[in-house]
Amino acid sequence: MTIRQNEILREVPPDGAFHFYTGIDRPIIVSANSLTDLLTKIRSVPVESVGFHTSRGDFENGIRMLGDENLAQQMAKLGAESREALRERSIQVLEARHKELTKASSDMTTPSDRNRPSEQTQRRKNSSSQRSNPGKIARKPTR
Repeated sequence: MTIRQNEILREVPPDGAFHFYTGIDRPIIVSANSLTDLLTKIRSVPVESVGFHTSRGDFENGIRMLGDENLAQQMAKLGAESREALRERSIQVLEARHKELTKASSDMTTPSDRNRPSEQTQRRKNSSSQRSNPGKIARKPTR
């Protein structure tokens, strides 16, 4: 993953998170601390919140803070649709960019990385071999 992708997909601390509102002085006690989290939360917050933040340019400003000017400009183009249509279009734009960023990061892994079992797979394998041979002590996987 490139440094730029890392920056865009990073989690920010709570004081840098995006806080959802349905209007001025009307917080809904929901926040998003990453692009992935924003995509998840936008699916479930009230449509009034999506409309409120879109009309004020809040989503594009929050995305700019993550360093993704391209996505910020795409979000700025979302217009005066119905609130539910606005939510769906926001999800489509965010999903497309998220897939693009995460695909680019997976394309950067080497073929040997893709063929190597994950630590979780290795732990499961060791755990199951220990269960099938209870007297045998399982060795920690070497790296």
